Amino acid sequence: MNALAFTKPFFRGALTSLHDEIDSLLSTPWNWPAESVSAVPVDIEETDDAYALSFDLPGMEKKDVSVEVKDGVITVSGERKRDETKKGDGYTYRERSFGAFSRSFRLPDNVKEDSAFAKLKDGILEVRLTKYPEAKPKRISVD
Repeated sequence: MNALAFTKPFFRGALTSLHDEIDSLLSTPWNWPAESVSAVPVDIEETDDAYALSFDLPGMEKKDVSVEVKDGVITVSGERKRDETKKGDGYTYRERSFGAFSRSFRLPDNVKEDSAFAKLKDGILEVRLTKYPEAKPKRISVD
């Protein structure tokens, strides 16, 4: 007996299941889950004296965003609320997401935690963290 004869039903079942999943997704092209914000894009830049984090938060206000630095971790969180002033179901497709988000990053040891500064302008949240000055060797003159 051919060894593949035993595996054909398995592959047939797996392919049928995969086909059903793809068919289900493609049959409702306008019903994509966009109700929660899972990850806010961020850029992190390091300079000689600081770290700068830039988060994309279009349409958000200061009151809806929180920045916390504690125990070597910075956390940026908030909630993007849906504009409920628009009534009706005239949307064909909605890709802008709404809901709570949170991003956390472990800070390097050389960051002054109490130096954090945050500013929200034009949909970009800028967070700046100052570094401790590097310990440079001190030259000692020999007498």
